[in-house]
Amino acid sequence: MIKHRLILGTVAVTVAVLFLRCVKGPVAGGSSDTEVSARISGIAVDSDSNPVAGAHVQLRPKDYLPSSRLQKPAVLRTMIDGVTDENGSYIFDSISDGSYILEVTGGDTDGAIAECIMSGAASCTVSTTLKPFGTVIGAIDLSYENNLIRSRAKVEVFGTEHIVHPDSDGWFQLSLPAGRHRLKFSVDSSYFDSLMIYVEVSPSQDQFIGIRRLNYLPYPPCWDYTCDSSALRALLDSAGHPDIPVQQVATCGFRGRIVAINLRNIPIAIPLAPLGALNGVEKLDLGSTGTADSCRFICGLWNLETLLLDSNNLSGLSHAFESAFQIQELNLSNNQLETLPERIYKISPMRGLDLSGNRLCAMSTFITGWADKYDPGWREEQACY
Repeated sequence: MIKHRLILGTVAVTVAVLFLRCVKGPVAGGSSDTEVSARISGIAVDSDSNPVAGAHVQLRPKDYLPSSRLQKPAVLRTMIDGVTDENGSYIFDSISDGSYILEVTGGDTDGAIAECIMSGAASCTVSTTLKPFGTVIGAIDLSYENNLIRSRAKVEVFGTEHIVHPDSDGWFQLSLPAGRHRLKFSVDSSYFDSLMIYVEVSPSQDQFIGIRRLNYLPYPPCWDYTCDSSALRALLDSAGHPDIPVQQVATCGFRGRIVAINLRNIPIAIPLAPLGALNGVEKLDLGSTGTADSCRFICGLWNLETLLLDSNNLSGLSHAFESAFQIQELNLSNNQLETLPERIYKISPMRGLDLSGNRLCAMSTFITGWADKYDPGWREEQACY
């Protein structure tokens, strides 16, 4: 029986050129009979399990954003568009390593998403059932009242081509396939912070996510190592440590960005706002630095997964923690905290939480339930018990 393959769409010329420069081997759909090729394939069906022919299929890197083509650095990995054949089948060949979001849509009202993680010659087989879109409803609030700036606000969905600009009052609606999506709220201005959240979308349901505030920043975000190292250098100098090399406290990742910072046991008695420019950081160790900063800077650390703030002088935390859903490990032990931000319990799931050695004696049931789940026994380790 003849195997029907996905008919690949045309990719923008500029993106195709970048792809050819950065990926070895043939482009998607062009594998030979002798090579081992990573492949993403599947079948799209409707709610009655009937194959859906002519469904639009898009493959994007997981960290892709619709505005990425206009930004530096540009997204250098493959992007592919196509349609399913008469059997609802699709196949993408010669996929480079990485994490991808696959979106299949049938018309303007039904769709599905799935994630594929590619490594070596491994293949990813995805069967997608198209379901009615759900709707995300919310608003962006800017701390800088200017109509021109407001008109440049946007909401984007990672790994897809979904993007929406709020109306003049900041409100927006975004129709998305059912599933878990990562959204980015931003303004086309380097002097505003950005915000990323996760939202779970259900078929045919409205999901209200509230009003999200973006703040004016004195430190624009970094996009390369030169900026990363300069920002960290400025913080060390201002804290009175000109003799500490950046390389001693920073670790670089494969993209050349600073991905980890270890300032443990280095006295930092100044505001930590400059750290907000280091949006490539995934792990930040500020343990035993003596800082009393409320850490509002984390709203700019889009990739932060591990934050260690133990053994400091913290008496309160910024409400920025309420939107730091990407954090998976948080150590707040041995501080002077009497309460936590109201919606910090939305940081979930987590692989590690330490609240010991504080004064957390009167918190809402939402927060205490969250703490019980990720740090059992925390109650007995507070000064009030």
